[in-house]
Amino acid sequence: MKFDLAKFDRGTLVKFAVILVLVIVMYFVIRKVVKTIKGDAYLNDVSGEIKPGELSYPLNQYIGWADQLYDAMVEVGTNDSKVIAIIQKCNNLSDVLQLIKAFGTRDYYFFWGASTLPQWFSEELSTSELAALNAILKQKSINYTF
Repeated sequence: MKFDLAKFDRGTLVKFAVILVLVIVMYFVIRKVVKTIKGDAYLNDVSGEIKPGELSYPLNQYIGWADQLYDAMVEVGTNDSKVIAIIQKCNNLSDVLQLIKAFGTRDYYFFWGASTLPQWFSEELSTSELAALNAILKQKSINYTF
């Protein structure tokens, strides 16, 4: 069976193209909204697990580290040594959870939607790099894995 484009009028092709583009745009908009809602729910769960009395640093320190992590991962190529250096500063589970909370959700790519710190790590770091982060946490008896 031969597909003859000449049999279709221009208006039908334009309508089809517009509908296709709208469907694709709607897919990414819905995906972004769903990821944001899930990320917010995750951060609420994380917030409930933080024990403020166990935090090793002032809250603004976690915000600074979160910004440094974002800077280390946002450009092409991840600065693995910076990521590891920041994770090594976490002394307990509350430190890790406060860092995740401070990072919040940030757009991974414009069309990708907002992602939490663990989601960024899973996208930016290799399996061996994630294993190295988890080994650091395990050494410190922190019961959390990325």
